[in-house]
Amino acid sequence: MLSYNNTIEASQRITGDARSETEPFGLRREVDVNLLYGGYRLPHTDIRSELYPTISKWCVRGIVIGLAIMMPIILASEDPNIVGNTLLLTGLGSLAGFGIGTYDARAKTRHLEPQATVDQLETSNERLERHQQYADDILDAINDVFDVLYENGALERWNQGLSEVSGYTDEETHPCVRG
Repeated sequence: MLSYNNTIEASQRITGDARSETEPFGLRREVDVNLLYGGYRLPHTDIRSELYPTISKWCVRGIVIGLAIMMPIILASEDPNIVGNTLLLTGLGSLAGFGIGTYDARAKTRHLEPQATVDQLETSNERLERHQQYADDILDAINDVFDVLYENGALERWNQGLSEVSGYTDEETHPCVRG
């Protein structure tokens, strides 16, 4: 039967490395360091902070999968080293979950970016319309004729004074506007 001790002995024979039986704890430490560093770097990525729970959920799923993998090992092995294998498999599962969760959160962030751009454009358009109305109100307040012509002579903008002096309505003046 395959057991943890047999795996360690085989590894030592192949590599010539005589490590102690606390090997999973060393690997677990490396997994923990990777998770801590990934969590530390997370705010510096392009992932939105409201999607961090997505990453956490994937980490928990990875831990559950690690525990599920542990069950057949316990049943099939004479000496399963429950503590070492559980720490190792849940650590690797959570690290895999962190990777998958990060990928999922990035995909969701990219999905939300176009909507944010649309919202910004709508806000900008509303501001532009308010400024346009403000400029039109100022031009109409002028008690004299005001018009702006393109280089080809077509009207670009005008105020009410042009209609009063020329006798033409805005609709009649409109064909002179470059369209």
